[in-house]
Amino acid sequence: MIPSYLIKSCLLIATIVSYLCMSTAFSKAYALVEVKSGESLSVIASRYSIFSQEIMTFNNLEDEMVQVGEVLKVPYLASQSGITELAPKPPPGFRLHTIELGETLSEVGDRYGISIEAIVGANPQMDSIDSVPKGLELLIPPSAGLVVQVNDFEDVFSVMKDFKVDSITVAKANKITSPADIHEQKLLFLPGVKPIRALARIEFNRIQKALKRAKEKAELERKLAMEQRYTWPLGVKGSITEYYGRRSNYIRGASMQHNGLDIAAPVGTAIIAARAGTVSAAHFDQVYGNIVKIKHYGGDVTWYAHASQLLVEVGDKVERAETIALVGKTGLATGPHLHFEIRSYGGSVNPLNYLETNTN
Repeated sequence: MIPSYLIKSCLLIATIVSYLCMSTAFSKAYALVEVKSGESLSVIASRYSIFSQEIMTFNNLEDEMVQVGEVLKVPYLASQSGITELAPKPPPGFRLHTIELGETLSEVGDRYGISIEAIVGANPQMDSIDSVPKGLELLIPPSAGLVVQVNDFEDVFSVMKDFKVDSITVAKANKITSPADIHEQKLLFLPGVKPIRALARIEFNRIQKALKRAKEKAELERKLAMEQRYTWPLGVKGSITEYYGRRSNYIRGASMQHNGLDIAAPVGTAIIAARAGTVSAAHFDQVYGNIVKIKHYGGDVTWYAHASQLLVEVGDKVERAETIALVGKTGLATGPHLHFEIRSYGGSVNPLNYLETNTN
C-alpha cells in the first residue's frame, strides 16, 4: 500500500506541472481598479495581496498618493478589461478583518489571540505595523506562519528552496488534494515560517520614514531660523545717522529715547520688508510720517517710518525683501531717511542685535 504522504507529494508535483501551463498567461495579467473614497494605495495592495511598490512600479507612480476615481492597473490578476474586485482566495482556516478607524495591530492581535508577527506573516505586503489605514483588509491566520503568492512555475520552486518547507506540510496546511485545488488557490500558507523578509522590509520602511521626518523637521527649523532673521531694510547700504538708545540729536516734539535706527538714503530709495509677514498698519502719523508696520511669525513687529510713498495696505502678505515703501522725510524728519524699529513683546529692541548684517 502506498503511504498517504507519498500520494500527497505526487499530487503537489502534479499541481506544479499543471500550474506551469498557466503561468505565462497570468504573469502579465492585471486588473483595472478604481480608487474609491477613503482608499489608499496600501488598502488596495492589501486587497490583492501584493506590495504597494508593485502597483507604483506597474503604473509608473512616483509616490503613494492616489486620487478618488483614478484607475490603477493591479498586476498578477487574470483580467480581460473593465473594473474588477477580484481578490485571491484566503488559505483554509483564515479569516478576514477590516481595520477600523484608530484600530492598531496590537488590538487586532489581542482580539484573535495571535502575535503581530503572525499578522505580518499572513499579510507580508504590509508597509507598516505602526500605523494601519482605515479600511485595510487583513488576513487572520489560524497560527503563525507565512503566506506566499504563487505566480508562476519558478515561484513554486522558490518557495520550497527559500523557506525549506516540504510538500507534505504545504499540502496539509492548504488542504491540497488534487491539481484542481492549486488552480483555485492563489495564496499558500507556510506554517511556522518566520516572515523575515517582510519584517526586514517593514523595519527598513520605518527607518526611512524616521529619516524623512527628521530631514523635514530639520528643513522646517532651518526655514524658521531663516524666517526669524532680519535683512537690511533698504535696497541700498545707506548710512546710520542715529542709533538705538538715547538721542544724540534731539528733535523738538520727539522723545529723548530713540527706539530704532535712522538710516539716511535718497528720496525714492526702496524700503524693503526685513522679514516676511502681514501688514498691520499703513497710514500717516504726525511724528512718524507715512509708516508701515509688519507683524511677523512669533509676534514681532517691524516699523518703517518717514516714507514718501506707501506701496502696501493693511492685510497684505509680504515676503522677505519685498518693496513696501519709498524713502522720504514725512513727519518729524530733518532729511530723507528711514526710521526702522523692531518691536518684540510690545517693547522696542536694538535692531543691530537682530539684523543679519551691520552695513554701517
